Amino acid sequence: MKNKIFLLAFLLFLSGCTYRHDATIFLSPELKDYYGYYPSLEVDIAGINDNEKSWISSYQLNKYFQPENPMRETLQPYTMVFSNDDGKHYQKFSHSAKEWDLWKRKGAKELFIAVNLPGIEDDNARKILMQIRSYIGKRLPLYIEIKPTGISLIDKKPEYIKE
Repeated sequence: MKNKIFLLAFLLFLSGCTYRHDATIFLSPELKDYYGYYPSLEVDIAGINDNEKSWISSYQLNKYFQPENPMRETLQPYTMVFSNDDGKHYQKFSHSAKEWDLWKRKGAKELFIAVNLPGIEDDNARKILMQIRSYIGKRLPLYIEIKPTGISLIDKKPEYIKE
């Protein structure tokens, strides 16, 4: 009986620790080379459930990024704003952000990451859909890079970032 209680407690502990990642969005120096400056842009990160995935898969991102868009509001995204004026070339989203709790309550199984990159009309180049994975005892960071050609998941922090 003690073993069952311990196992249940352990599983409850894990359920509270899973499905959360740190994510860092990097603006590639290629953006500055291409535009002549770092363009102002927004990046949304949202945990989505199966119903939202079916909607967002074919939803036009130009429409999604319009002010007060109901789809965007429904997803409850975490939005990062980049501007040439602020000088930030990367931003972090923490595994402890309150949005993770919102997304978990609605049954999110995937992460939707989208950027309103100027001049790119291909929605597939401006978004990432990926499964939210749980890893016991380890949080794997996500690294996402934005280039003039679009947004992509990368393996590690780019070498042009010196910390």
